Amino acid sequence: MTLATTRFTQALLDLEDAAPDVLFDVVPGASVPLWPQVRMNLSLALSETELTSVAVGTSNTRADALARAARSFLPSRWDAAGLRAQRDLVYVSGGVTTTTTSAGVRNWLIGDYAEQFPDDSAILQWRAIGRGAPPSFPLTRTLDPLRARA
Repeated sequence: MTLATTRFTQALLDLEDAAPDVLFDVVPGASVPLWPQVRMNLSLALSETELTSVAVGTSNTRADALARAARSFLPSRWDAAGLRAQRDLVYVSGGVTTTTTSAGVRNWLIGDYAEQFPDDSAILQWRAIGRGAPPSFPLTRTLDPLRARA
């Protein structure tokens, strides 16, 4: 059985299959290759382009982008940068697998896992938090301000 892939996804897979040395480069001072971090953001952008499933960028004008970047430096209880407690289990999600319940916004893909070990778990998602219902899992934080600051 062959899994159907989009054109850009196949190009990404072909690049990884070719395994050029640049994919294994480590930034000075880091301990892991840069490619896995780049791949995640690239995959999100490709998903938005091909599947229109994840909001990669919400700013349409330079003023919107500057306002969003400025807001990203303001204190927010949902910002992942404020997560100080060490957790053994950290789930990273795009945030498209969420649904609103009576308890708040719940990630139906990873919520059950996090709830099994609530004292050891944290959920980090790319989708913004704070506009609407709060997350149902208390230690859910957003990576969205990080993207704006970057």
